[in-house]
Amino acid sequence: MSAKNITQIDSVVTSLLVIEVLAAAAGPMRLKDISRELCITAPRVHRHLSTLKRQGYVEQEPDTERYFLTAKLLHLGHSVAKQSDFLAVARRMLVRLNQESGLSASVGMIEEQGVRIIDIYRQKSEVEITTWPGTLFSFDCSAQGKVAIAFGTSLLGEEVGPPYDAKLAALEAASALLSCDELDTIRKQGWADAPGRVLTGINAVAAPVFDCTGLVGTVSIIGDLEQLPSPPTERQIAVVKKSASSISWQLGYAARQIA
Repeated sequence: MSAKNITQIDSVVTSLLVIEVLAAAAGPMRLKDISRELCITAPRVHRHLSTLKRQGYVEQEPDTERYFLTAKLLHLGHSVAKQSDFLAVARRMLVRLNQESGLSASVGMIEEQGVRIIDIYRQKSEVEITTWPGTLFSFDCSAQGKVAIAFGTSLLGEEVGPPYDAKLAALEAASALLSCDELDTIRKQGWADAPGRVLTGINAVAAPVFDCTGLVGTVSIIGDLEQLPSPPTERQIAVVKKSASSISWQLGYAARQIA
């Protein structure tokens, strides 16, 4: 490893240490106090604070010039917590959904480019379903994406702040890919499917998952068209919607019942 690479890594570590010191403080801190806490020279600490300030992670009080962390870190922390909570809760439900449906079950999170599958509980079958965690489904060509558009764009009239506003903008743009009638139908029935759209001969049925801030992801079952026809059976629809409602409730979303 070159000296340049070592310097870059050390710089990242120092910036993170500055953030940690500010996060642990009872209030805004003076430069010399941060320097003393880290045993790093004041000019070096000031360079890191200046960079963090330019990036929007740190601010200064106008009168005392003391430093404090901004809400930008709060948004990042909220995103991490949301992902961790959602995945932890969803994983518990995937096993039950698989048992009740007899099919593979997956959960996905909404991103600006589509729905990212973050976990899947596979059902052994002769037909190989090549969906893996990390797969990104487009908004218009998947059951998960259709659900994201239908229920994500229903929030457009509400006041929603970052980091969700970028996703809403992407969903609004993607909504043009589906007809108004199809979007209304998905909202009313509480689910969507997409036979043969992602994989030939394969269908998926997805339902929306909400937390206290709104739409957070999807839960779905996947199978071949013999196992999971279009339209799906009433029981298949019911188990997916029940799982979505259960996950939503555990994430703190109680304002809306999925029809």
